[in-house]
Amino acid sequence: MIEYQDLIARHQALQKQLADQPDAVDVERVRRLVAQVQDAGESIGNPQQREQLRAILRHWGAFVYDRTEDLLATQLAPYEPQDRPADTLARRLLAPIMRSSSLWLLGGLIAVIAIIVVAVMWGDSLRSILSPVPTPTETPVATEEIDTPPPTVTPQTTVYLEPELVNLKAGETATVRIWVNSALRMNSVYLELGFDPNYVQVEDTSGEAEGIQITPGEVPEPVEVARNQVTVEEDGRIIYQAAQEPGTGVDGSGVIASIVLRGLVEGGSTLHFENVALYDDEGKAIEITPPSDGLVTVAVGEVDLTPTPTLTPTPKAVVTRTVDRQGDVGTYASGAPVEAPPAGVDVRIASVGPDVQVVLQPTEGVPAELAGWAAEGEILLWIVLYDPISDPPPYTDWLFVLDLDGNVDTGRPRGVVRINPDLGYEAAVGVSYTPASGEYEPYFLVWDPERKNLIPGPDVPRFTIDESRTLVGLALSLETLKQTVAETTGVALVPEAVKGRTAVLSYAGEEKVIDFYPDLPD
Repeated sequence: MIEYQDLIARHQALQKQLADQPDAVDVERVRRLVAQVQDAGESIGNPQQREQLRAILRHWGAFVYDRTEDLLATQLAPYEPQDRPADTLARRLLAPIMRSSSLWLLGGLIAVIAIIVVAVMWGDSLRSILSPVPTPTETPVATEEIDTPPPTVTPQTTVYLEPELVNLKAGETATVRIWVNSALRMNSVYLELGFDPNYVQVEDTSGEAEGIQITPGEVPEPVEVARNQVTVEEDGRIIYQAAQEPGTGVDGSGVIASIVLRGLVEGGSTLHFENVALYDDEGKAIEITPPSDGLVTVAVGEVDLTPTPTLTPTPKAVVTRTVDRQGDVGTYASGAPVEAPPAGVDVRIASVGPDVQVVLQPTEGVPAELAGWAAEGEILLWIVLYDPISDPPPYTDWLFVLDLDGNVDTGRPRGVVRINPDLGYEAAVGVSYTPASGEYEPYFLVWDPERKNLIPGPDVPRFTIDESRTLVGLALSLETLKQTVAETTGVALVPEAVKGRTAVLSYAGEEKVIDFYPDLPD
């Protein structure tokens, strides 16, 4: 069996070759390494080492699929302790003797039987002399078997890149997500990643803040992003630091942040974890398995710059809308009316029909303030409010959920959250205001059926708030929406079948409040 350190050395040698000479990497050599790593699971029981081996399997499994479209089995073999039971050891020691001679064995067996017979007869006679009165037989005390529960094994917290291997042509972009798995009471995160800016460029996803920034994720759910910057002075470096509400923690798995990468020239770059630190709700460090680095390769090739044709609006471009009644903001938990909701929450009307129909590229019924604001090839969503958004507002979220094929059985299951009792939505588009950062933060989220969670898309929408502060507009590339949903959920966008609902979420003091449009069905 190959030792753990030898496997790590082989993995690193292949990584170096892949970075220096991508086309020279032998796929069969990679297949052999995958098989060796799988088999090594039988003899390696250390949890951190096993998690590292799993990361290697994911990395090279993705590589083989990218090169050959073959899906390799990448499960690590179950650990089998090497201690053998005593009876097994005895059988191994006696095996040579038992194989020596059948005649000697037969003779020895006869002799043993004869000795036992004589001993029994002599023992009976001796007991009749010494113990004329029969000794009562002791009844053995029954013992109750107690099932000892197996010890509870706490899952090891891991951080990894998805995907770990990215192949680009010069000019192309791809999104790499930083995932945390099996987090326990996680409150904050600090990350530093290095890359080579000569070959790879990190795209800015904020749109408004100065400098280059990556996209925050949902674990931890950041109320404060203390640092979010990309520098390229010498070596490229990504620094991200975020925390949720003090004293709170999150359990489970999710995306910490997303990075949009663009290939520059032929070559490659690692995405190297220089520093990773997770902290729980008490400020204590969370132990994690050292993460595996990612790899980005850039090949020479012309990028197709032909604009994607815009979907032609269907005859249903005109949607009859009804005005939502004023004063119907309710508590998030029960829907009970709220006497004094925050300003900028009560929806008057939005770009959704009363039958939850949505026209993504409307030609009529658009507020005058937004006429011509959406660019060609963008979808347009908007909300009109009864009262102006305060400046600054409390934490508030203006959002749309979109069922892009009109099928309630695809996308996020109905009833998981309150907004979709009658929708199976694939995407959420919105903008939120966070008092801790003092900024409006647009977002585009896609439902991932494998992870059963919303994950950030590769881009964020543009947004606007008009001078009266009663109109919120959102615009996003239709092609980005269509492609991202198709790749993540497998759902194809059907323009004439799109449905959705808007909501505004905020806080009245400590209580979470919300208004839906259209109202939820009874």
